[in-house]
Amino acid sequence: MITVVSGLPRSGTSMMMRILKASGMPVSTDNTRKPDTNNPHGYFENQRVKTLHRDNSWLKEIDGKAVKIVSPLLYDLDLSCKYRIVYMNRKIDEIIESQDIMIGDQPSINDLRSKYETAERAVKIWLALNKIPFCDVNYNNMFFAPERELEKVLKFLDIKGSAKYLGKFIDPLVWRIRK
Repeated sequence: MITVVSGLPRSGTSMMMRILKASGMPVSTDNTRKPDTNNPHGYFENQRVKTLHRDNSWLKEIDGKAVKIVSPLLYDLDLSCKYRIVYMNRKIDEIIESQDIMIGDQPSINDLRSKYETAERAVKIWLALNKIPFCDVNYNNMFFAPERELEKVLKFLDIKGSAKYLGKFIDPLVWRIRK
């Protein structure tokens, strides 16, 4: 079973990977991308994810681990493997503003909002059609009701752990864009 942490870019996937690592779950990262002002606790990325469309055979090597894969790349999963998805949801306008700060030169907000909303609906339909279980996690609630969100994740992943302890890995300073 491969645990995938997914969502749109800037939706809290790095935060969730940090939490899963703190829970004791092994994570698949290559530590190529270093922490910076946008993600001061790290990105928890595996650069091979960027080549899933060409080669997804390496996914079999990470059985039992968590890997971060942004939602547009989920369509390239090797469907012969078993997955469970922790899907991070964040307010679209926060995602857009966060991306704009990080990379700048974005298309219009209305165009991006429509594109992202459509993409999120489509990927969740695709997951359901392919019978890939997923757990929706609300990024914003991670700051207001972290134990409730984390209990949901722990139950979904069948992890014995303390939501209260894992809540310590949610840094309120990283939530800079609030709508």
